[in-house]
Amino acid sequence: MHVLDSENHSSDTESPDSNSVQFHHDDSTRAEGRVGVVTGGASGIGASIGRWLAHQGADVVLADIDRAGAEKTAGELEAAGGSARACRVDVTEESSVEALLESVEREEGRLDYLFANAGVSGPITLEETTYADWQSVIGVNLDGVFLTILESLPLLERGEDPGHVVVTSSISGRKPKPVMIPYRTSKAAAIMLTRCLAAKLGPEIRVNALCPSSIDTPMLEENYARRAEEHDLSVAEFRERREDVPLGRTPNREDLLQVLDFLLFQNGFVTGHEFHIDGGSYQGL
Repeated sequence: MHVLDSENHSSDTESPDSNSVQFHHDDSTRAEGRVGVVTGGASGIGASIGRWLAHQGADVVLADIDRAGAEKTAGELEAAGGSARACRVDVTEESSVEALLESVEREEGRLDYLFANAGVSGPITLEETTYADWQSVIGVNLDGVFLTILESLPLLERGEDPGHVVVTSSISGRKPKPVMIPYRTSKAAAIMLTRCLAAKLGPEIRVNALCPSSIDTPMLEENYARRAEEHDLSVAEFRERREDVPLGRTPNREDLLQVLDFLLFQNGFVTGHEFHIDGGSYQGL
């Protein structure tokens, strides 16, 4: 495991049960020889993607502003038989993202999969939202996605097979509500960015977006705790109200990874799409 001194913002963070992955040889050949970069890869959805991708045999670069977290996750992947290294990167700083991709070119020499996953949630109410908050959320969730993809294009275009870009958006980007306005706006913009880039970059590169609803992460738990307090509810009561969806539960990481499996290994003709991983909670209303 290598740690580079380049700076990233963690995406939604995770629960302890996802740390127990063990890799088996019969599962680790589909992405053998391929390289994947995951921003926000220290924890949460990003760490789950990194573990899954390593399980497929890819060399994984976990890039995150949380250097210690990225090191820890990369170490777990290697201990389980995967190939991973950690890199500290700030997706809002052009020089830092440039350094990340330069390190990938130098260390791995190629890039096949880019997961633009780094994200922050920001304030909940409009009353507590400052312009600095707005800039911070947009800076990570939209500018950071664009910058990461832009700097990755030369490496992604170099491969013999089409490169894959997967943007972590959110079902919140499809649901206009009077809370978490910077977050919802940034995720909606990330969906449009995905579509525009897919139109521009095909057939050499495919670009799609994941739009999960409330996957159980520490970031989600913090959000639920704040919003439950605002509504004078217990966290359990607030969760019960939030999780009333047609399929009876909120999504888990396995639901999200199954979509990734389809995109990377089962279908080569899907690009420019947003995948709602929400149990039917969003129905275009």
